[in-house]
Amino acid sequence: MRLRPTGSSLVLAGSLCFSLFNAACADTLFKQATLFDGTGKKPFVADVLVKDGRISQIAASISDAGNAEVIDASGKAMLPGFFDIHVHWTPGGEPPSIPAIAEQYVIHGVTTVTDFHSAPESYAPKRAWLANLSAPHVAFAARMSTPGGHGAMWADNHTTYKISTPEDAAVAMKTLAPYKPDLIKLFADGWRYGRKEENTSMDELTMKGMADAAHPLGLPVVAHVVTVDRAKKAAGAGVDVLVHAVQDGDADEELVQAMLSANMTYSPSLAVYEVTEAKKAYYDEEALAMADNRQKHSMYNLKLFSEAGIPVATGTDAGMPKTPHGSSTHREMELLVAGGLTPEQALVAATRNSAAALNLLDDRGTLEAGKRADLVIIDGTPWESISDTRKVEQVWIDGELKARNNTLVTPQPEGLPAAVKATALIDDFESSSGRTALNTVYINHRDTGVGHSRSLSQRVPKEDGSGYAYFMQAALSNKEEPEASVRMHFTPGAVVPVDASAYKGITLSVRGEGAYFVSLTTGSGECETSFSATPAWQTVQLPFSAFCDGKLDSAQLLMLETGKHGKAGDSVWMSMDDISFY
Repeated sequence: MRLRPTGSSLVLAGSLCFSLFNAACADTLFKQATLFDGTGKKPFVADVLVKDGRISQIAASISDAGNAEVIDASGKAMLPGFFDIHVHWTPGGEPPSIPAIAEQYVIHGVTTVTDFHSAPESYAPKRAWLANLSAPHVAFAARMSTPGGHGAMWADNHTTYKISTPEDAAVAMKTLAPYKPDLIKLFADGWRYGRKEENTSMDELTMKGMADAAHPLGLPVVAHVVTVDRAKKAAGAGVDVLVHAVQDGDADEELVQAMLSANMTYSPSLAVYEVTEAKKAYYDEEALAMADNRQKHSMYNLKLFSEAGIPVATGTDAGMPKTPHGSSTHREMELLVAGGLTPEQALVAATRNSAAALNLLDDRGTLEAGKRADLVIIDGTPWESISDTRKVEQVWIDGELKARNNTLVTPQPEGLPAAVKATALIDDFESSSGRTALNTVYINHRDTGVGHSRSLSQRVPKEDGSGYAYFMQAALSNKEEPEASVRMHFTPGAVVPVDASAYKGITLSVRGEGAYFVSLTTGSGECETSFSATPAWQTVQLPFSAFCDGKLDSAQLLMLETGKHGKAGDSVWMSMDDISFY
């Protein structure tokens, strides 16, 4: 065992271990750190021994640590890695890409997060991708809403499942189970903050049906709930966590008792609702006044719930506009303190309580022997000044140093995962499996928002008996630019791209009426071209040069989409067959 004095900064005694993280670096001894362990104890000075990615021992002094590398952590704070249990990994967030999002959480000491934005088809490839990045642990949430509900306005049926009865919930859970979601999110409240048309809300029986289906599988159920009345229904249904602030009014004792009886956790996501300077462009004077009033209710209810003994957890809704990944988690802790929690309570919210909310407390969330070694080293005393959480010096995940002074130890690979070679056939619709020849799902897509277009698509026999085709019919909405289409991913979840550079373009057999479009999506965005169809079958060839003025990157293809832009109220249809690269 070797120890090097460090003075004002933390230094590893062995540069080879620091740079390579080989097998010899599995064990690390932190000397004389000031621990805030998340259990409710006051901070204390101790040695911490990490073996094989887990905390092996915590003691006042550890002298026998074998061949462990030693870090002099005297004068530094050590905390469990922080949690953010309300995150959307959106392409429109700050930052927008998966590697960049992962980096922001790691350098900010946020070692466990959720993703409320992914389709189940993408869970496995995203888990594989994240395993090759410097990334936090990510818990994927299966999304549930109602027809016309919040969260269902933009997302297809494979991203957000639509349920209206307990029976729907049971079927949805059975369908989802093979994808191994980590939790269930219910978009249960249709109130849109008094600014937009209300969406439909999920009734208590349906919420209970989902909780009854998820709990035997060990899955927590969280809910988008923003009103007092819906919060009472969620508590009565057995929902585990509210992941938004209750903000349409001050809560009453009935709600407090309902939440206590349900052992519910409260994660108000205050950061997304804070009207920062960056967000003011989205608000007029009336909207600003409404937002201020809602936040006053949010702060009142936070203090009320906390003082009543309802556990508080940290979530931010990061990925939404001007709510950046990583830094927003620290802002959430600051807002919890502004709302009446002590700094110590806010730290427990960001560690122990959040781990418990995700059913992960046996594995992480506190500094205790046997727990996962997700550690944050801070140059400060955040239990006295909560903003000191921002003074992150080192971040360890599974006992491995991932970030130092806001910089990853290993630079993050940029871009998408490595592309796989494309095969010529995309689909000939001869299989009855319900999946394409590429083993991906068919996705009905349409314009978004309330009152969107509605479509039906299915595999049907061809009129001449020569096999099968795919038929789509849609009633377009009354919007200015309605559309309906079918999407096909080139790999499951459209996570890993395909390299189709050996081919010249896309060919398909079609019939329909009028103008249609084909869009190809790459890591850089969508490229669209058009063609015309008649009621008679015809073969269409669309060279890659017809997309994006010849600038399509055919070596990074993620998805094909074909459909129709129409006029408000139109009824449209198309049949297609034999889609392939040529």
